[in-house]
Amino acid sequence: MQVSDRNGVSRVYDKILGCLLGAATGDAMGAATEAKSTGQIKEIFGGKSPDDFDEETLVTIDKFFENSLNVSETSRQLYIHRNTLVYRLDKLQKSTGLDLRVFEDAITFKIALMVVKYMKYMESLDY
Repeated sequence: MQVSDRNGVSRVYDKILGCLLGAATGDAMGAATEAKSTGQIKEIFGGKSPDDFDEETLVTIDKFFENSLNVSETSRQLYIHRNTLVYRLDKLQKSTGLDLRVFEDAITFKIALMVVKYMKYMESLDY
């Protein structure tokens, strides 16, 4: 899903907000809401779930966010060549449609990851 235009960005933010609200409500519609949220999250991640990403990709993403989207500093801290990091980000962009070097896409991705972590946390409380 490309989010380069303003309408696309607001549609993605609406979906994320819906996921957040759906995940936060523990009402009788919980299972249906969770299924809908999971579908919206997969749509944001290009048909994938964050669980589908390999460990290397998740570490790269976390470190990239930790370094405020700074490619040079992230590559230095990961002990990889800058072009290797750019390749990983390009590969992620092809699979999700989100370019993490663009702030709007990065914040979309980050919030969606937070929603997924929250949903897993809430799932763990149920058992």
